[in-house]
Amino acid sequence: MGLSPPTEEVAQEANEIKKQVLNGMIANLVDEMELHPMDIIAERRASGKTSGKDVTKDELLCDPANHYATMHKRSVTATVSGNYWVRTAQLKGMTMYAREHVFLLDVMADGVARVQLYAYREQVTKNGELVEIGTVTTLSTEVEL
Repeated sequence: MGLSPPTEEVAQEANEIKKQVLNGMIANLVDEMELHPMDIIAERRASGKTSGKDVTKDELLCDPANHYATMHKRSVTATVSGNYWVRTAQLKGMTMYAREHVFLLDVMADGVARVQLYAYREQVTKNGELVEIGTVTTLSTEVEL
C-alpha cells in the first residue's frame, strides 16, 4: 500500500521545522566539536567526506555545516541519496528543537528489539560556558514476546 504523499501544507510545515532544526545544528557545531569531536567526525563521514588524515578543525566544522546547508535547501518531499537521510545528529537536533525525548525502536527479524533514547542536556565547555547538546543512549532491550 505505501505512504500517501503529504499535502502541500504539511510539506511546507515540515520543511520549516527541518530548517529550524538544521539551523540549531549549525549553530551548535563549534560547541559539539569541543565537547564531542568524534561525533562531528562521524557526521562528516556520514555526509560523504571520507578522508580523515590531515583534516583541519575548520574542515571538520565546515563539511557538516555545508552538508546541513544543502539539506536545508531540499524539500522533505524530494527523493534524496542515503547521505541525506536522517541520522543520529538530526535526531539529537530534533529533540532540542521539540523539547521532547525521542525513542527509536527497531525490531529485528530475529525478534530482538533495539531501543535508543534521544534527548538533550546542558554541559559545561572548557571555558565554563553552559551549552545545550543532544544525547543518545542505547537502552536495554528484551527479546520480543
